[in-house]
Amino acid sequence: MGTKKYIIGGIDFIINKQNEPVFIEANSAPGAKLLAGTNMLEPIEALAKVVKKRVKNPQAAIVIRKKEKDEGNEWKQQQLNRFFPTHQCYFEYQDYSTPELVDENGKNMLPNVLLFNLLSFAQIYQSSAFMVNPKEAIRITTDKHLSTMIVQNLTEVRTPKNFMVFSGTGTKRVADQVLEQFETGMVLKPVFGWGGKGVTVWKKVPRDFPKFREPMVLQNRVDLELKDGKFWDVRCYVVNGKFCGAVTRTSKQPVVNMNRGGHFEKLNSEFVNLVKKPTEQVAAAIDKIACAISSKHQ
Repeated sequence: MGTKKYIIGGIDFIINKQNEPVFIEANSAPGAKLLAGTNMLEPIEALAKVVKKRVKNPQAAIVIRKKEKDEGNEWKQQQLNRFFPTHQCYFEYQDYSTPELVDENGKNMLPNVLLFNLLSFAQIYQSSAFMVNPKEAIRITTDKHLSTMIVQNLTEVRTPKNFMVFSGTGTKRVADQVLEQFETGMVLKPVFGWGGKGVTVWKKVPRDFPKFREPMVLQNRVDLELKDGKFWDVRCYVVNGKFCGAVTRTSKQPVVNMNRGGHFEKLNSEFVNLVKKPTEQVAAAIDKIACAISSKHQ
């Protein structure tokens, strides 16, 4: 397929009671807070190496919404500045009639490297700059139903059962028809959600489901062994197709995202070999489809 499209990603797994990694979702801008909090430099260093190989004299811009400015993005900017000039730019403050961007200090710049996870930005910004990641990869990882289908069909990595539903009534209909697939409970989450927002987990199939107006993903709950009485999952980092480290997120609640009160630490070495291969398999599958989509427009 040539040049990769899925340059950097975060792949999330739950380790089930059989000690098998089960794919949960993929991300295009994996949490810099997790990297900063564990001082995990491997993904940043690997990304810088890819950028310098692909772009002469890199001038990078990290594009975020202003409300997303936090210590994680500042840490990422500081680390990348060790390799090449890196600015932060707010999505809302740009004039998209020109490839020039305005950074957080009000200075104009013409980046040749862009780091972002905003599909809106990718669709309207016109530039020949190196995109990390391009819109094809972002579109896939943004969609939890689509990305799970890709992993199911192109890899041997375990995934939950995966259904798209559009209403509480429709959810109940699916649950009633394939009840045996939800013996360990179920998870309902937005197709395009992030940060654990809107995710509901049931240990048993409920009699009724909440009303909703956006497409949702219905999955069986992965049964896992609690760690010190807490739920946990694994966020794996991948750069240019290669595994670059992992953290574990824990919480007393089944949704372990930091936005929902989760905590994190580096993944114990005993689990690294367990998740390394499936991480790279997932990344390769997403990249394959992203490249195929991109090739249609070249």
